[in-house]
Amino acid sequence: MEQEDGRSGRFEDCSSVVIGACIEVHRVLGPGLLESAYEACLAHELTLRGLSFERQKALPVSYKGVQLECGYRMDFVVSAELVVEIKAVEALLPVHEAQLISYLRLTRIPAGLLLNFHAETIRRGLRRLTRNPPNLPDLPPSCDHTQKTVSGEQARHACGSRRCECGHVYGSAGARPPSELAHSSSY
Repeated sequence: MEQEDGRSGRFEDCSSVVIGACIEVHRVLGPGLLESAYEACLAHELTLRGLSFERQKALPVSYKGVQLECGYRMDFVVSAELVVEIKAVEALLPVHEAQLISYLRLTRIPAGLLLNFHAETIRRGLRRLTRNPPNLPDLPPSCDHTQKTVSGEQARHACGSRRCECGHVYGSAGARPPSELAHSSSY
């Protein structure tokens, strides 16, 4: 499998080491436990591997210049370069990917791992997401203008939302599809 550095199975960050730690936790515990148990064991495994990390890191939301504590907590931020979000669910859903994408955008961290410890193997429960393109806005735009077409009508995004002159999508249906927001790697 080709990764962002063009080499097979290699990453520019600590993803490979973290994936190895997750595989070890899953190998020892197997599926079926609570997320909190996997989190505690993964923290121990990351420590054994010498990685620096923050656990249950608070994530404030900046809104119109005000920092709001909304109760968001990232499971792990490893070496200040990788967000790790763990789940213990029947299957990963698009909402889980959207959560990680939001964390990446709010923190400006370029990559994240989404792991489901209830999968038969970690390989089946692993998604690696990167902000794509790298210059994706970190926070939602605050612009309120729309681009006019030749006929004078507002330009619309394929999902029905409006697109402003600077290219940002906004409006009631303004969420970009995950394919535009992040690059996902499945293993």
